[in-house]
Amino acid sequence: MRISSRLASVVAASTMLVAAANAAPAGAVGTGDPAIVSPTADALVPAGDTGPVRVDFSDAPVGDYTVRVQCTGTSGYDDVHSAHYAGTGDDAQQFTLTPLPASSTCSTTVDATPADPADPHRAEAGFRVDAPPVRLTRVTPSPGLFYPRVRDGYRDESLTGFTLTRRANVRVGVRNPGGGVTRSVRMGWLGAGRHTFQWGGRNNAGQLAKVGTFTVIIRATDSSGHEAMASRKVTVASRLVTAHGSRTLPGNVGARSTSGACYATKLDGVMTLDCWGGHYARATYRFRVPRSASHTHWRVVGGTTDSDICCQGRITRTGHRATTTRYAVRVQVTGWRTYDIRRVHATWRYQKRI
Repeated sequence: MRISSRLASVVAASTMLVAAANAAPAGAVGTGDPAIVSPTADALVPAGDTGPVRVDFSDAPVGDYTVRVQCTGTSGYDDVHSAHYAGTGDDAQQFTLTPLPASSTCSTTVDATPADPADPHRAEAGFRVDAPPVRLTRVTPSPGLFYPRVRDGYRDESLTGFTLTRRANVRVGVRNPGGGVTRSVRMGWLGAGRHTFQWGGRNNAGQLAKVGTFTVIIRATDSSGHEAMASRKVTVASRLVTAHGSRTLPGNVGARSTSGACYATKLDGVMTLDCWGGHYARATYRFRVPRSASHTHWRVVGGTTDSDICCQGRITRTGHRATTTRYAVRVQVTGWRTYDIRRVHATWRYQKRI
């Protein structure tokens, strides 16, 4: 029994010596460097991101570390965190940042604390911070109600203005009241600033859209893949309105007729009616008017000449609706009268669809 007890003691002592010889130094788990898991090297991070920064300490020695994120392009960004690796299940650690500044170049460093130049146990990874995502602002259709079905120069088109906060690829769609696509346009890459989408009320086949309320949808995708979308309502309309028409004819374009010793001559844009005791000299001016024309007014601009003998004969000026689309103004002299017609002017009202 004594021999066995002694032998057991010797074996136990030998085992402890072997274990002590193989044990790592006090306070050490690994001999390598910490690893930055995210953001990875050369990553593109969204502006305003708060991380977290993730660090893997599984290969690093137990101890204290400093985790620092610094950015250039925006002064003053320096976010510092203290870390302790105990080697007891805390291999992976993460650190929340203050929002990262847009359009900057940043780096993450992890250093042992205090730093040992001979055995630094250091990790470093650089990354970039993206510009802010594109936004669509000041989206304004003008006019919101327009009349494209009749091309008369009055509200024939609707212009939807919009502002991009950064360069983006822009697509525009127009959907009809039922939700179907009426018009689709690829405007392509546009720079930051003010732009305009012009719609003349036609579909992709070039046909006029029906009356109704349509939705203009603008989508902008920036180089980082961020998309902004905005929509506005516009209304295609048509109605009857009261319009005003007018026309002026020069004196020399009138249709002439005479009887007896009367004459109708044209010279320098003027029509001269001259009677020497004859029956009549007449000039007729015809105006093309819409079928719905009403409230027609006319005026003859002219006067008598030195050879006029008042009041032997008459000078008359009359106007009448000759046909549904013609209005006639007639100037006539009789007896011993003479008259110069310089121009004839007519105005009217009519109903038109816009």
